[in-house]
Amino acid sequence: MNIKQTIATLNEVEAKGAFGFVAVTSQEALKKSRKTGLPTPAHLATVTCYRACTVSLGNDYQTAVNNRLLAEGKDADFKAKSSYCGPVADNKLVYKHHEADKWYLRVYPNLCKSLKTVVRYFDANGTEITEQWEALREEFFKLPSTNERQGLENPIKVNNYSLENVKYLKRGEILIDELTLEVVSIVSLRDQKAA
Repeated sequence: MNIKQTIATLNEVEAKGAFGFVAVTSQEALKKSRKTGLPTPAHLATVTCYRACTVSLGNDYQTAVNNRLLAEGKDADFKAKSSYCGPVADNKLVYKHHEADKWYLRVYPNLCKSLKTVVRYFDANGTEITEQWEALREEFFKLPSTNERQGLENPIKVNNYSLENVKYLKRGEILIDELTLEVVSIVSLRDQKAA
């Protein structure tokens, strides 16, 4: 399925909530170590991440944060800042960059319970580095946002995945199914953990 077919398919989805999800992304390292100042080793220049989990789609970020603020007994006064992309349909599954021809799937990984989440990291040589990832990220990679501005004890996570990086998406019928050997492997690991 090409990107236009994928967008058309996703724009027709009327359900929001939990979806099975697999994405393959890459992350480029900083030029040098945050701790030592030495250049980043060549095998860590780019790391590939395979992620299989359950995510929530079709939500409104501001509403989700305010609902959680109310649940935590706080004032629901959160105002979302403008983003570099906006939804292309009322279902708020696909987002388009405001200035470029780039398309995203907006994913809320902690708005629903995931049966199991499997995440695996591989260095530029194809060697798995999942066990060392947290230490390596702290030293050589950009750190994720803490979402402190939300004012929540349990902040809402929201990620925009480039549609090219989404390999599998399922709710009812399979919506995206670009299974490679690596993606099948990670989905199998998730299913084994869930059993």
